[in-house]
Amino acid sequence: RRTFTSLECAEELMEFLPHNSVVYFHNLGFDGRLLMKHDVTSNIMKGSKIITQKHKYKGKKITLNDSYSLFPQALKRFPAAFKKEFEGLNIQKELMPYRYYKYERIVETAVGVISEVGYDELPAWTQAQRDEFVKNIDSIPGCRLDADTFDMKLYCEFYCQQDVNVLRIGFNAFREAALKEPICVDVHTVKTAPSLANTYLNNNVF
Repeated sequence: RRTFTSLECAEELMEFLPHNSVVYFHNLGFDGRLLMKHDVTSNIMKGSKIITQKHKYKGKKITLNDSYSLFPQALKRFPAAFKKEFEGLNIQKELMPYRYYKYERIVETAVGVISEVGYDELPAWTQAQRDEFVKNIDSIPGCRLDADTFDMKLYCEFYCQQDVNVLRIGFNAFREAALKEPICVDVHTVKTAPSLANTYLNNNVF
């Protein structure tokens, strides 16, 4: 597990990844665009979606794949979809106040005011969501700074690690299920749900 927090985090990620890496992002359309300037050799897009994107970065071959194209389910629904794999794990509800995370706040102090969070989100957070946000803050060591402030970087790191962990557990569970009868297909060999279905049909029907 590695976290990159500088303004050059995209470059740091590409430096860190080893040759022949295959990396999954749940909605590559977002992350893929952040990484497009780093020596893209090819990509497959559908509308605003990026299904797969290949890089040759400083001699290393790196492939980015979109797990959402293969398993079109929101990350927050993974624990319900894979109950056995998530049983007993401490998975907090994902809540990220995207609109509160302004560049100026991050570079100046990175100190957030708890009572101000959630009102500018689209849609505005409910009281239950704000309560959940406070619970998340209190579950992260050192994140609450005083009665009404929190460490924005620590919370963001928690949120990103939570997302990655949920994707890792859910994706591996999905792969294990697909490897078994009746599907018997390794999802690493396909890029989308329709291509998975087509592979199954070619193997078993046509």
